[in-house]
Amino acid sequence: MIYSKLVHEAAEVAAKLHEGQFRKHPEGTPYFSHLAYVALILQKAGYDDEIVAAAFLHDAIEDTEYTAEKMRTHFGARVTELVLAVSEQKHVNPWAKRKRLYREQISESDIEAVALACADHLHNVKSLTLTVDSGIDIKTLFEIGIEERFAHERDLVTIFNEKLNGSELAKEFESAVGELELAMNKYV
Repeated sequence: MIYSKLVHEAAEVAAKLHEGQFRKHPEGTPYFSHLAYVALILQKAGYDDEIVAAAFLHDAIEDTEYTAEKMRTHFGARVTELVLAVSEQKHVNPWAKRKRLYREQISESDIEAVALACADHLHNVKSLTLTVDSGIDIKTLFEIGIEERFAHERDLVTIFNEKLNGSELAKEFESAVGELELAMNKYV
């Protein structure tokens, strides 16, 4: 089936939940664009509608007032469990500890949640590379510098390759991290 009511509803809900939120770079880009890219990556990679719906919603619990209970009622258990599997514990600080816990969480997740995390990070790394290439110091946009962010993404390469058995998605993420390293080395 080409049209999916589930994906349509997930996109609509995500657009409303993230209304007024913007990407840090390029400035002024609606945050919804990130969700759409992650969903497109997973759809193009052949994942099913529930995973694509989870892609649209993957930051809803983490970054909005939307609850897991609401999500479960509206989108079902599987979509909700995928979203919870890739949601960070925002209350944990410092940044390095939060990211370490996230990597441990992803390492213990099922393959579909790992694919969702990989697509999320693929788009973020591609965006980050464009930011670095533009000469912007990411520390002005984020709470950490490029070296810390790169180390986190590099650690995810290993996790994604192991959990996704070297899939095309994992290989593309690894390549994107390599591109980030090249861009980073121009400015560090």
